[in-house]
Amino acid sequence: MRIERPSSPCASTTCTTRVLTDPYAGHVLYDERDEAILAATQAELVAHGVLGLRVASVAEACGEPLSTIYRLFADREGLIATALLRAYNRRIDSLLEAARRRIDDPRPWTLEDVVALTPTPAEALEDNYRLTEQMLWLATEREAVAQDVNRERARQRRALAEILDEILSRLDPADRFDPRIYTMFIFNLSLAQNELTGEGAMGTTEYREFLLRLLRDSRPL
Repeated sequence: MRIERPSSPCASTTCTTRVLTDPYAGHVLYDERDEAILAATQAELVAHGVLGLRVASVAEACGEPLSTIYRLFADREGLIATALLRAYNRRIDSLLEAARRRIDDPRPWTLEDVVALTPTPAEALEDNYRLTEQMLWLATEREAVAQDVNRERARQRRALAEILDEILSRLDPADRFDPRIYTMFIFNLSLAQNELTGEGAMGTTEYREFLLRLLRDSRPL
């Protein structure tokens, strides 16, 4: 079975249509000026959050006039939504691309290979994950953002379903699992909640052992 690489449609009405090559498959591509603006926006969001972001600070950081930023992204909300969706897409799409590269490898699959692709609790401390959490919060407040998020999640869930079908076909029959469990770990669990647990939080090794046990105990649909 050939796993198709997805195309790269514009995922937000606020983003531009200019494109360059990008190391991640399947999500919005921007030109160099847009990348500089969005990178500066993400840095401001990491430092100050959605409520604390100042477009003037973004303009100063990336060296672009305020007028250019507003022309490209319409308003402050459009800039924030595009930057957060960019961070979210890169986090999920990088996982999907890693799975595709592993699928291109003819070696047999094991459950350990599947678990190794899963984000770990340590990722909750990374900037892209923190931006993803902010994006999900913004989506609960803004219908337009929620629509963008739902469209991208639907695309990514379809891609993951295709990948899991291929993985399941290459696993030993005794190791085949319910793909809904893995999908839930990718799209529905908040690793940030685990980090907030403090001393009771799962570490990476315990987390992977837990997922491995769940997959082994499950059965395909």
